[in-house]
Parts: sequence; structure tokens; C-alpha cells
Amino acid sequence: MPELTLRTRMPGSPAAPLPDLLIELADQTLTARELIRLAVEERLREVAAGRSRPEAARRPFLTDREIQEMAAVGVVRSPTGGDPPAEVAPAVAAEVELALRAFTRGTVTILVGGRQVESLDGSIMTRPGEPVVFLRLTPLVGG
Repeated sequence: MPELTLRTRMPGSPAAPLPDLLIELADQTLTARELIRLAVEERLREVAAGRSRPEAARRPFLTDREIQEMAAVGVVRSPTGGDPPAEVAPAVAAEVELALRAFTRGTVTILVGGRQVESLDGSIMTRPGEPVVFLRLTPLVGG
């Protein structure tokens, strides 16, 4: 079964990047819609297991360095501390819909082998060892 390494990046975010995910694929060809669904499902499994949260989110305080780094980009956010209770865990279908809307609006883009994915239903051919990057885009201040 082919495997895919998924990287999530949020440029300009003071938060530590999310760890890479390894996703098993039934086939090397899929659509962006299927890729988003698989990625969201796997990320939620990682979060539920407590493996996908940055170290800072597991403690109820920020270090001086974290405060300075966040202040340098204009916002200081408090970590949530601990895993969310099971009763408030997001529904997978709702999270997949949010991710699909983010892709459609251009808030999130997907790069496969350095090429940008243009549509949700177009065919994507993955290759072994080729990373897939989910890139969250944020508008520039004043622009």
C-alpha cells in the first residue's frame, strides 16, 4: 500500500509546525477532495491520541522566548493546555467540510511534488517519497 508524507505549514504563525503525518493510500492516484478527507481524518486521529499537538499546547503556560517570538509577529496566544474533552472533539465530517471550503476559498493550497493543486476533483498522481504540503495562506496586513 503506498504511503504519503503530509506536511502542514502556516507561514508567519508563531505556533510550532504540526508534525508530519504518514498516510496510507489505497492507490497512488486520488483527487484533492479525497486527499483532504484522508488528511483531516488522520490529523484528528493524531489529535485524539495526543500525538499531534505542539509541545507548547500541552502545558498551561508560555516561556519568555515564546512570548517574545509571538509578540514579534503581533499576537500572543495562550496555549490551551491538555487535550480537549471527548465530548467537544470535532465531528470528522464537519472538519472535512471546513477544510474543503478553505481550499475552495484559497485559504489553503496543496502542493504535490512542488506543483500546486488547482481543483478539488482533478486527478493527483503521487510518487513514493514525494511530500505533500498543505499550506495555509494568510493575507498581508493592509493588503
